[in-house]
Amino acid sequence: MNEPKTHIYEFGDFRIDVGRRLLLLRSDGESVPLTPKVFDTLLYLVEHSGAVLDKDALMAAIWPDIVVEENNLSQNIYTLRRVLGESRGEHRYIMTVPGRGYRFVADVRTDTNGDNPEGTEGSQLKPDEKPAVETNGEAASHLNQRAGKQNRRVLLALLVGIIIIGLGIAVFYSWRTRTQPVPVTPVKIVAVLPFKPLVAENRNEALELGMADTLIARLSNSEKIVVRPITSVRGYGGLEQDSLAAGRELGVDSVLDGSIHIWGDRIRISARLVSVGDGKQLWAGQFDENFTDIFAVQDSISERVAAALIPQLDGAERQRLTKHDTENIEAYQLYLKGRYHAAKLTLPETNKAVSYYQQAIEIDPAYALAYARLANAYRNPTLTSDVPSSEAMPKAKAAALKAIEIDETLPEAHIALVGQLTTE
Repeated sequence: MNEPKTHIYEFGDFRIDVGRRLLLLRSDGESVPLTPKVFDTLLYLVEHSGAVLDKDALMAAIWPDIVVEENNLSQNIYTLRRVLGESRGEHRYIMTVPGRGYRFVADVRTDTNGDNPEGTEGSQLKPDEKPAVETNGEAASHLNQRAGKQNRRVLLALLVGIIIIGLGIAVFYSWRTRTQPVPVTPVKIVAVLPFKPLVAENRNEALELGMADTLIARLSNSEKIVVRPITSVRGYGGLEQDSLAAGRELGVDSVLDGSIHIWGDRIRISARLVSVGDGKQLWAGQFDENFTDIFAVQDSISERVAAALIPQLDGAERQRLTKHDTENIEAYQLYLKGRYHAAKLTLPETNKAVSYYQQAIEIDPAYALAYARLANAYRNPTLTSDVPSSEAMPKAKAAALKAIEIDETLPEAHIALVGQLTTE
């Protein structure tokens, strides 16, 4: 019996095995590792080779029914360019169309067997042209022609044709089942609001906003949770802010908020996760620890919130939820002050942010996230003030590259580099 056909796309030095969801090197068949969403991005570009794809259309296709930031798409494109070996300024595979989106410009060939016999070329896929697939009716017609050549009786030909059509339908549904994504747990959408002071007179806005920022970063490491970015929730830090009202305005399923109280070297943190739909409390906890144990508190909150939303977490997800960007509490406090001042976007405040980030890096030279934020702080004045790009961009690029050198898996580092490149 013939093996079921697997659809293949080939371009440049690469081939895509759609059935197995793999990007392979044509030279030796070695698999090139890609995350699921990066693979989806590449496949969509290749399937629409030659067409200009708007960013909104791309995001809707890759993240259906989920609201994501444009930076997610930019990060995927950046990763693909790096994986495909494109140097800066090259457009061998993916071209950016300013103001629109992207276009896959390499020639694409298709092969429904996944392996071209020697001397046989695959079909050329023209822009916006769907790969040709033989239908069951055509298969039956070809079989009848062969039966006629062999002078078989009409009844036998019809019987064989019916059998072949039935087998074709079975193969088609088998292929379709394999290529469709495996159902996953529905994604939960969460907003983490800036924490509030337990005593209004003892406000520490850098820490209040920083707690939310850190928890947003931790929870965003789960593919099953979508978290509103800090830019979306920063305006909901008022002392009288109603968390459910904020959740409805932000269009999320649940809201995480809490309070902070510091006295001496101690810190008390209360947190709760509330369902926006019915106001039901999904989880609540209180932590009374030494300030130096704040990382452990953040670990506990991240894990318990994720467990309340996604009951079945695997070990890899738990590990990502508790990833620390630094283990140095002093460097972390300086980083939080940098984030607080950077958010104000004025040149004097940005200069303060640069100073705090630099101090954090001096204490912890392996603080990749601080380097990534420093890159943004260098770049922002070129957008909001009259600082010339020639003065700021070399510093921004160097900081972003250093962040990637320290931790190439850090999304903020790649986003900082992409932002710097698009500003030049």
